[in-house]
Amino acid sequence: MIKWFCIILVCIPRILYSTIVLFFMNKRKEKYDLSRRYKIVRNTVKCISVMTRRRMNVINKEIIQNEHKQGRVYVSNHLNVYDAVSLIELSDKPLIFISKKENLKVPFLMTHAIAVDTLFIDRNDLRQSLKICKEAANLVKQGYDVVLFAEGTRSKDGNIGSFKGALGALVQYAEAEQVLVTMHNTTNPLKWRWITYPRERVNLKFFEPLPYSFFLENRKEYTNLTREMIVKQYEEFKKGCNA
Repeated sequence: MIKWFCIILVCIPRILYSTIVLFFMNKRKEKYDLSRRYKIVRNTVKCISVMTRRRMNVINKEIIQNEHKQGRVYVSNHLNVYDAVSLIELSDKPLIFISKKENLKVPFLMTHAIAVDTLFIDRNDLRQSLKICKEAANLVKQGYDVVLFAEGTRSKDGNIGSFKGALGALVQYAEAEQVLVTMHNTTNPLKWRWITYPRERVNLKFFEPLPYSFFLENRKEYTNLTREMIVKQYEEFKKGCNA
């Protein structure tokens, strides 16, 4: 209760402010470039992180923080909205997300997502999904970093679901390196606490970048192989928390 009181007191004004500013920026994107809009979103994200007392344990942080001019595809499991929050907080370079179109109906989130040029995908329309994958791939070829939550939706039971075909399509079109990401415990910062206000631990691991040749050599098993790598690290994080 104390935790949410502090979050509402500090974060809500910040979210409202950034929503208003970004709303007008989104109307004139040609005047306000992605880096400028991304910076505002990132500052809001950092405010939320501080107030939720999130403590991140990040393996290979330098992979996302080191400067790289070539575009990448980040491939991650998905637990909740804090996955995107974590990545944005860690990356100075703007990240462009692929998200389900239903998020366009979520107040505040919609405005911030549009501000960072999120691509919205219709999971029930294969043609539209492929179109978005091609659009995302073109952005990667232009030097942008694109994030795909490969399950297509967040996990409701904490288990990592199957990876969708959009992953293979995106990597094939992008012809770029891929960085796998394992997220664990990103639901913790949003847990309700009546009295206590503890620091909430979130675990992340960035795998060494995979070259495009890895996809070509493992085309048929690519989604299964990448999922197995992410799941293996996820299980290791779980064991560490239970030890």
